[in-house]
Amino acid sequence: MPMVRSGDADIAYDLTGQGDPLLMIMGFLSDARMWILQTAAFSPHYTCITFDNRGVGRSSSPPGPYSMEQMAADAIAVLDDAGIERAHVLGISMGGAIAQHVALKVPERIRSLTLAATWCHPNQWLERLGEMGQMASEFDREKFARSVLLWLFTPNMIINQPDVVATIEQLILAEPPPPDTFANQIAAVHAHDTREQLAQIEAPTLVMGARRDFMVPPELAEAIASSIPGSRFELLDGGHAFSAENAQEFNRVILEFLQAN
Repeated sequence: MPMVRSGDADIAYDLTGQGDPLLMIMGFLSDARMWILQTAAFSPHYTCITFDNRGVGRSSSPPGPYSMEQMAADAIAVLDDAGIERAHVLGISMGGAIAQHVALKVPERIRSLTLAATWCHPNQWLERLGEMGQMASEFDREKFARSVLLWLFTPNMIINQPDVVATIEQLILAEPPPPDTFANQIAAVHAHDTREQLAQIEAPTLVMGARRDFMVPPELAEAIASSIPGSRFELLDGGHAFSAENAQEFNRVILEFLQAN
């Protein structure tokens, strides 16, 4: 399992599949295992580069608070260590925020950009959600995992696909992040602000939102699309974790976009 030093963190990453490189950046408190439904679909066509953000999974957890710029530097360090000069970049939620900073920092290395269920500047909605999440994270880990799924999925998913929900819950519980990761990563979430820079992005860009996303309402993603010249906006069914809830459609839209770029 490759590991690269980035600043004060050791970042674990993996390469799966064959073809043009696709860097995949996961979201808040989540590690690369959460891409399982995407790597299965993408790896026959692309070399999927997945990694654990600082503070989660197999990567180290240096003292925080963290910043999006730091985590973008971690992503670039993964590309450097893997010997990849230019890649498609896909980010979801906080991973989409990180991807924005990667695209702004090293535009020459971005073949295409896909931003899913993400946002571009601080707002009261995310701030209040962060406060609720901080309180919930201080309770029992199992109860936190069960409660956070209410934020990730629609009622239809939880009621009608309990086996899939239980699998994801077990993934969360199997390798929980250190207790201070919530505060360290939420600092980056609250400080993230690219609204004045998005117009600089020239790479082909796909922005995706989910109709029933409670955590990052689709209008926040749509605001990104309106700020990036020539970008395409797709609104799909599902909640915040629509990459799992509506994986087949999520994967189809992305594959079509990647193959066109």
